[in-house]
Amino acid sequence: MPTKFWFATPIYKGALSDQEQALVGQEIDQAIRESQTAAAFGTPWREPALSTTFKYDGQSNIIKERNLHHLATQIAKHTQLFCAELKIDRYQSMDIENSWLNISKPHGFQFAHSHEPSMVSGVYYHKTSGKDGNIVFESPNVYFTAYDFPNNSAECSQVAEYAPIAGRLLLFPSWLRHLVDVNRTNEERISLSFNLRLQKKPG
Repeated sequence: MPTKFWFATPIYKGALSDQEQALVGQEIDQAIRESQTAAAFGTPWREPALSTTFKYDGQSNIIKERNLHHLATQIAKHTQLFCAELKIDRYQSMDIENSWLNISKPHGFQFAHSHEPSMVSGVYYHKTSGKDGNIVFESPNVYFTAYDFPNNSAECSQVAEYAPIAGRLLLFPSWLRHLVDVNRTNEERISLSFNLRLQKKPG
């Protein structure tokens, strides 16, 4: 094919096995119970239909605070796969800088945002019907959005959408802007978001 598609933006999609999902699910359910007891949930975005343990000071880290060992292990495993696929071998370790639980109630949504200055960000879906709000990534190529250039192919799309699926884990560059569609169901969606810092090998 004569046309090459350059300047790609990587978004990783992974899935946990049934056994892995069960172990992670037990951890998250326990963390939710403990956080609700400690009144850790709030609405920092002034969005009453979204409860979260996120804090503006960047100190929220539910994975470390509640010792979510199985989830941390899965994040590390899939981050290694993500880096290997991108042919990145200059990092030797990963640190979870911050992490937080999100409970999206009916009519809940999130405005477009990004996660700088972290390197890699991600989300794990714990409880979802699959119809309670897609995550939508925006193209970082501003010229595609500014001009009426043909963009009928998936490679030239202005957005990329992923439906929430229980046990699914997504990874993406922290600078990539994204939003979450309105939860138009009568059920809650529970997810856990996180930011990663990759530590370079010495030398």
